[in-house]
Amino acid sequence: MLIEDIAKSIRGTRDDFSLAFMQAQVAANIVNADRNRFETIAQSPDDKEAFAEALRYAQQKGWFDHLINAIVANRLDDGHIATDLVNSAPSAPLQAMINEFSTFMPAHMAVRGLDQAARWTGKITIADANGNTTSSGTGVLIANNRMLTAWHVVRELFDPDANGVLQPRADGGNRIEVIFSDLMTMIGRENSAPGAGERRVKGHQNWCVFFSKCHQRELESTFPDNLEELKDYWDYAIIRLAEPIGFERGWANPDDRAVVPRPQDQVVLLQHPGARQLRLAINDIAEPQPDQQTFIPRLRFLHLLDAMPGSSGGPCFDRTFTFFGFHQGAWNGTNPLKNRGVPLARVLEHLKTNYNVTKLEPEESLLWKLGSDKDNAPVIGCEQFQNLVLRSPILGNPRIFTVRGNKGMGKTFHANLISALLPDVAHLKIDLSAEAIATKDATELANMIATKAGAGTLQLEPPSHVFSTVAVWLKDEVTRKLMEAIDRVRNDRMVWLILTDLNYFDLEGDQATALLLLIYEQVKTYPWLRIVLDGLKTDIPGGLSQFEYRHRVTDITQAQIETYLRRLTTFLGLEMGPGYVPFEAIRLFREYEREAVSNSENATRSLVTTIMQQMIPILCEMKTGLGV
Repeated sequence: MLIEDIAKSIRGTRDDFSLAFMQAQVAANIVNADRNRFETIAQSPDDKEAFAEALRYAQQKGWFDHLINAIVANRLDDGHIATDLVNSAPSAPLQAMINEFSTFMPAHMAVRGLDQAARWTGKITIADANGNTTSSGTGVLIANNRMLTAWHVVRELFDPDANGVLQPRADGGNRIEVIFSDLMTMIGRENSAPGAGERRVKGHQNWCVFFSKCHQRELESTFPDNLEELKDYWDYAIIRLAEPIGFERGWANPDDRAVVPRPQDQVVLLQHPGARQLRLAINDIAEPQPDQQTFIPRLRFLHLLDAMPGSSGGPCFDRTFTFFGFHQGAWNGTNPLKNRGVPLARVLEHLKTNYNVTKLEPEESLLWKLGSDKDNAPVIGCEQFQNLVLRSPILGNPRIFTVRGNKGMGKTFHANLISALLPDVAHLKIDLSAEAIATKDATELANMIATKAGAGTLQLEPPSHVFSTVAVWLKDEVTRKLMEAIDRVRNDRMVWLILTDLNYFDLEGDQATALLLLIYEQVKTYPWLRIVLDGLKTDIPGGLSQFEYRHRVTDITQAQIETYLRRLTTFLGLEMGPGYVPFEAIRLFREYEREAVSNSENATRSLVTTIMQQMIPILCEMKTGLGV
């Protein structure tokens, strides 16, 4: 059959074809990042022409047969394609309805995918008031501190409000614990004591990010008579963890290109059945009954993977180890027994419609490296400082940050880190070095700040015009007009005035110091103003002490270096063996200590240089050599 004839034989909708188009790419072992959506390839508004465009694309890319198989398997043709497949000679391009390699997974994808997925997957336990574990399930990391699981795993942590609407319990974070296993422990490494290699993380105080409950009939181990009622009951909960553990382990990347594979395609389920250690199941996507094809896999998908209580919420991966859904429970009344899961695509659609993804907790925005414009410079041991900076706009305090430390200890780096940490869309950052302002008088300094903020030059009356004293002029003319100018251009953003290296330069300009003290005072009046003072040699006025946080930069520890290295190797996707990170952390820490003894001002700078100029290039070369 010609491509045009195949396109005319397709009776499904564009949405139906789009699903088959993605399933074919899964069957062809195309990784998620390299898949293309049907809507991107086919631009024609005419369905048949759009189908033909997509078929030509699949033919060019070498997975035409997979697409034909998916079309037939999903019953999207009017019978002509299936008939041609049956009648074709062995050499015909449409002959092979059954892919003889369909039960095999590419070995490199399976090994690497399993290693990563085992790191992302954890056992979820819930304790009662006495601290005794009462239930458990499975979940998967989808961000540095977010865990996706089935809602019914944590349903006891929800209570109805006065209107009968379910609300998360305030004590839920304390009752949740997620247990991650070390891969070597999971596969039975010798001399591993019970619990060895486990990483336990509690829930965050604000533990519930978002959720969608399951259908009440599902809790009763049955289903509504009309399966369409399952729509909008997606049975998922996103749990916020108390620690950003994903920086160390990585996480699954939720992507709407991840579709449920077609029936009889092989998939993988990671789970903690019966609250046991992490287990693996491999089997096929199950075929729905003819009367269920309207609902499956749109609302639920069926699979033949072995599971039991405790498996709920376990992530399901396709043959390329792309995360496409999670296990929910049994699909009762079938022989042989089938299980069901929730497609990730439905969860993402629900989140996109109902949840504001910009509502991030501070620890979800922490940096462990600066951007590519700064050569991905390492951020080591600054979590507490970052958290405080990020919480300041939320809590309203502190409003003045004074950063001190011995020479060479990275205090200026802490001040500069704020610029990278805070997004421009919500924060206006005015960075000035003490060297740049050292000789400026009050008028020049005010205009420098205004210009840096984007407000232009201030129109200031001279002190001799109607002002009784210079102090009154500074307050009522210069400071007032400067703050009004900044307020006009800030567009509801927080404003951060960041002054660095104050311990290296004295402010010699006329009335410049007096003007800065007046600007500091403005934090009382303007809740959107924040001041960061790096190396301030004197104390701020006593009346501002309630707004101040004094941060003293301390020595870097071996544990902080090890944490950074774990994040770095995770980011690069490298598995270096259990001893690599601790060994390198010890080596770098000893070099750092030796440098601190002989030249304390250069210790931190030397550590950063070693990481950036030696370690990162070597690891990147290893990554390339491994074909990662």
